[in-house]
Amino acid sequence: MTTDADTSLNVLLDYITDGVIFARQDGEITFVNIACLQLLGLSRQQIIGTKIDETILLQRDRSLVEIDKTPFQQVIRTGKLFNSDQELGVKYEIARSDRSVFPAQLHVFPFAHPEAENGIAVIINDKSSDERIEDAKSEFVALISHQLRTPVSIISWYVEKLMHQRKGSLNNRQLEYLKEVYRSNRRIIDLVQSVINVSRTDLRKLKHKHESVDVKPIVEKVIHDSDELIEERMLEISTKLDRITLRDSDAELIQVICRNVLSNALHYTEEGGKVSLRLEPVKSGTTLDPDASVIATADGALLTISDTGVGIPDEEKNRIFNKLHRGSNVLALDVNGIGLGLYISEAFMRVLGGHIWFESELRNGTTFYLYFPETAK
Repeated sequence: MTTDADTSLNVLLDYITDGVIFARQDGEITFVNIACLQLLGLSRQQIIGTKIDETILLQRDRSLVEIDKTPFQQVIRTGKLFNSDQELGVKYEIARSDRSVFPAQLHVFPFAHPEAENGIAVIINDKSSDERIEDAKSEFVALISHQLRTPVSIISWYVEKLMHQRKGSLNNRQLEYLKEVYRSNRRIIDLVQSVINVSRTDLRKLKHKHESVDVKPIVEKVIHDSDELIEERMLEISTKLDRITLRDSDAELIQVICRNVLSNALHYTEEGGKVSLRLEPVKSGTTLDPDASVIATADGALLTISDTGVGIPDEEKNRIFNKLHRGSNVLALDVNGIGLGLYISEAFMRVLGGHIWFESELRNGTTFYLYFPETAK
């Protein structure tokens, strides 16, 4: 029986600009507001009485979500609220009746009605306009970054020429000045490249080369490129690297990921500390972490990078892969960086079909695990 209160609620919900759906415990849709009809391109007659998982075709990272794994079923089973914003790095999309899709923010929560069977309520927010704005900003940043890369590279080239003293000798003070210019310019180059990588990620322009990759030489090069920092901080480096070839991967993406993670380990470890790297093969189906949440989807390589550094506060661990996030305990340290490295690494790892995770204890170091599958799924 429909009450006056029900009618008033339905009228109110029809004025809300976000899509709203009510469904019973068995998934049958009992109500949908006008905004949701417009989002989906369907009529009420086409939706009311259907199963929510069959009507709301949900995609996650451009793959259709299996019915038993949808947020709707998750809330029905557990009774706990679901907010898609809490799934870091995961993007949901919903298919319209014309098969086009739109990016969506989802809130799903248990809904108890005094006059009807309990069920779930779903709020759908169309994020298309937000993504268009973000894409425009990323395009602008990418353009500026590309324009910056050429002049700073030229500066670096000429400074190197002067430091080699091929056009005349320099005194010690002049050489020290040039070395500082060179180091500062390298930091600008690294920053520009990081911004370019972020824009590639945000604009979904990352290219997977699908090439055969020998991982060991890449890791060795990343370590070698860090020799100056290692010597400056008097760090002890230990390695145990097996030779592993990935048949369908990307050397550039792997190198960027390894460089970013190792750079963090070196910068956030006190002088005289230790950093260790271990590269080993893994078999498909192997459980890679104590919580059994990471399972190898294919044969591949596992790179472990451990340090004796400052560690990560517990309350900040869920934000470690966020863009521009820097730990509160490292802000006081004299460390260059703006919090892009791990964001980039996590995004690049998704392209490779791999996984990155970590264990850390405040003031007792951090261990990062990088799983690279032999073939991307």
